[in-house]
Amino acid sequence: MVTSTQDLLSKIQNPLRARIAAAVQALPTDGLVDRADVALARDWPALSATGYLDFARTGTRQTFERKTATRRDILRDLVLGEAAQRDGRYIEAIIDALWSASEEASWCMPCHLFLQGAGYGLPDPAEPVVDLGVGIASGTVVMATHLLGDKLDAVSPLIAARMRQALRERILTPSQTRDDFWWMSTTPHPIFKTIRINNWNPWICSNWLLTAALIETDEDSFRQTIEKIVATLDRFVAVYGDDGGCPEGPAYWKHAMSGLLQCLEILSPILDQSALQSDERLRNMARFVVDTRIADDYFVNFADSAPRIAVPACLVQRWADLLADPKLDQYAKWLAQSQGLPDTIAPDQIAALLVDGQSLFEAVTSFGVRPCLEAPPAAIDLKRDSWLPSLDLLVSRDQANSSQGWMLAAKGGHNDNSHNHNDVGSIIVYRDGLPLLVDAGVGTYTEQTFSAARYEIWTMRSQFHNVPTIAGAEQPAGRSFCADAVSHSVTDHTASLTLRMERAYPAQIGLEHWTRTTRLDRGQGVTIADSFTAQSAIDVSLHLLTAATAIAGPDGTVQLVARELSPGHVSGAATISYDASLLALEIEEIPISDLPLVANWGNHLTRLTLRLRHPSKTAQLAVQLH
Repeated sequence: MVTSTQDLLSKIQNPLRARIAAAVQALPTDGLVDRADVALARDWPALSATGYLDFARTGTRQTFERKTATRRDILRDLVLGEAAQRDGRYIEAIIDALWSASEEASWCMPCHLFLQGAGYGLPDPAEPVVDLGVGIASGTVVMATHLLGDKLDAVSPLIAARMRQALRERILTPSQTRDDFWWMSTTPHPIFKTIRINNWNPWICSNWLLTAALIETDEDSFRQTIEKIVATLDRFVAVYGDDGGCPEGPAYWKHAMSGLLQCLEILSPILDQSALQSDERLRNMARFVVDTRIADDYFVNFADSAPRIAVPACLVQRWADLLADPKLDQYAKWLAQSQGLPDTIAPDQIAALLVDGQSLFEAVTSFGVRPCLEAPPAAIDLKRDSWLPSLDLLVSRDQANSSQGWMLAAKGGHNDNSHNHNDVGSIIVYRDGLPLLVDAGVGTYTEQTFSAARYEIWTMRSQFHNVPTIAGAEQPAGRSFCADAVSHSVTDHTASLTLRMERAYPAQIGLEHWTRTTRLDRGQGVTIADSFTAQSAIDVSLHLLTAATAIAGPDGTVQLVARELSPGHVSGAATISYDASLLALEIEEIPISDLPLVANWGNHLTRLTLRLRHPSKTAQLAVQLH
């Protein structure tokens, strides 16, 4: 899509600077100044060598990462307040924050020091490495320097000069001179030993590109940087199917697609706009968050994705503008309505919606596109059926444009995705937009999460997804453990996914075939039908993970009773039926104390286990929700 690589400095830098300048003009004083006043009063967290060592010593990420995130947030809010008001009130604090950031031994997160030869511990000053932390910090520092360069220079030209030197040393030079960072998608991941292509690629590239576009002065160096970034992004896009399915799930869609969008916006002067807007894969990648939406802020969550996700309306609007996509435009305006963005809430609340969790570039850009969201109310947009063959994922509901009734999400796939869970054949069921059968999601990231012991964590294991345990065996991790013979069917009355599952389990259990069909009968309920043949009689346990309260009823029924999950959120309600002559019921509460899980599910989930009463070589089993 790149039309030319000549005179890139002027072609890219001038429009980018003009875009940022226009967005700054849209920054409201109210709200942003209030946030800056709060930031001014906050304590600036101290970072210590022993704090950096916490991860290597204990596997704990949160303490140090929380401090660095607080530093970036304080700096962002101070810069936004100064850019909006420009009265110099915050400039001294901004200088101190920038100088302090440049004094950090490294912007790399401690948990990512596997990127350096010395491994975990302390950062090696002789080997600057580039990870998400380096990208995030670079994006903040370069935007602060660009937006307030004149004010910094008025105090001392050495401030901006020091920032530019730090940016060259920490992101520009290592990214340009090295080809062995795994996120460039050319070399195996140091831990997983395979090529991994995920959100790191566009997320880091977006900040690498932004930094180069705002401080680079040499034409040849800039051209080489652009060529390398474009090649890196091409590898990211190539891993997606034509349907645009995000292998990491909806939560990481935000990070991946925000980074990709930022790159495309910066590169837009040298891109063929017609080719961009006619690229169906790219359009479907942007629409993935629409296709996997269940209701309100609930999404079809798999991999390390939470069930509830706050999708920024301005992010969707920027994609809609770039691709001239009416569906994304409609969704953006619906999001804006639901978030109160047009003009129905106080300035400080609007500022929070557009700033919290966003980078400095994203925050500035969000205010720039906010006027586009001040439009007549948009109708809800929920497809009746979405089929994503690259993920073997079917999402179907009773009727289009309504969360009322039944919703089924069923997947095949394999057990080697980025942020993988062992969940081939799993399903999610909602009723009236409320969760019934669920995927727990992921808890707090620790050293164990991205290690050989990942699948000792219960949320990653197949027995805590809606799939069977067969002959005592769970699904292992790995690309070879996958679904086979996947097919789907959609009519006005039903939607179903059928797949073979025997390859998802260890060969030594002697499973000859396992076929699962999950069917939505519109307006009536969901049926899970399993049939199998084994070389010898085996034990089978069907697992169902529910957000509701489960009460055993008369033989062959379970009442799923609605319960409060968190303030303003409740589970769904339904009845489960099964053949009690074949299957014996066990109900187990799974206590939850990990905060990210508690936020979605309260203090527990409930696992139903339907055990085959007698080992068998063959059986046909069915479970209905109605």
